[in-house]
Amino acid sequence: PIRPLFPTGFQHETQVACFVLSTDQENAADVLAMLGTSVALNMSKIPFNTLVATVRIGRIKGTWVINPTFQQLEYSDLDIMVAGTENAILMVEGGAVEVSEADILAGLETAHQGIKELIDIQRELLEGHTVPDMDWSPIEPDQDLAAKVTEMAESRIQEALTLSDKAERNQAMAAVAEDVISRLIEEDEAYSDHEKSVKEVLRTIEKRSMRRRILEQGERADGRGLEDVRPITSEVGVLPRTHGSALFTRGQTQALVATTLGTSRDEQRIDTIDSAEEVTKSFMLHYNFPGYCVGESWPNRGPKRREIGHGVLAERSIKAVLPDHDDFPYTIRIVSDITESNGS
Repeated sequence: PIRPLFPTGFQHETQVACFVLSTDQENAADVLAMLGTSVALNMSKIPFNTLVATVRIGRIKGTWVINPTFQQLEYSDLDIMVAGTENAILMVEGGAVEVSEADILAGLETAHQGIKELIDIQRELLEGHTVPDMDWSPIEPDQDLAAKVTEMAESRIQEALTLSDKAERNQAMAAVAEDVISRLIEEDEAYSDHEKSVKEVLRTIEKRSMRRRILEQGERADGRGLEDVRPITSEVGVLPRTHGSALFTRGQTQALVATTLGTSRDEQRIDTIDSAEEVTKSFMLHYNFPGYCVGESWPNRGPKRREIGHGVLAERSIKAVLPDHDDFPYTIRIVSDITESNGS
């Protein structure tokens, strides 16, 4: 929720570091981390002047609970993090046990009330403790260059965006960029030093054209309407000698998934500051997103933010419909390898 609120063109590297120094093992630290982040940014010289807050929303026996304790969450049929400003919700992440959309909407409205209360507290705390914003200038391409590139490329980019196949669309966009840069250099050799700026302008045109196409024509990049879903197919039992396997394909996105069952001795033991007792997991879902799935090359190191985040979301969605542990006392590990990706 913080990243999109920085002013356009502000490219000074900025890092917020949150540390848990003490915990009561009853309340989660993530809500407080968001609160501290908002206060620190708004108190600093950084040109960030929007108060933000986050709350966790739960529901116990039909009653909404804002920022429930760990113990209360065990009885809640949903666990959703909601971040926002005084006027709007910015981010929603969480899971639920087959809760209706109407109930989720009611939960979001309740959460936003809690967000407004936390913003009022911040406003009171910050009174008299802020400093003037630093002097800075937005980093953006030269306006004359942007106008020239737009004139050369906008219609061709709009045409490229009509291609339904991702690879063809990328090739068409690359051809536009190459042609525009070569034409500019032919016109003036000095443009050879502005290739990065040209590509930034082209990305801006692409984003603007796509947004306009969605809002005005109700059509997305591959020709689908706003409510159309890519063709979905699923196959099971595709790998030999595994406890379970599946191949999921949606459009040009594909996942090869394998399941392994184990005993209680295979449960994952977790060191956590949130509990004084030993914590174990009998269900784990690991999500791998290798470079080749998007036609790129990068080192195979530890999991990235995307892999961790998507894995958590997938694990959370399946966990809600697993059989009761007393009826199915196995440790379950699922590994989802993305073989091709075309958007989330």
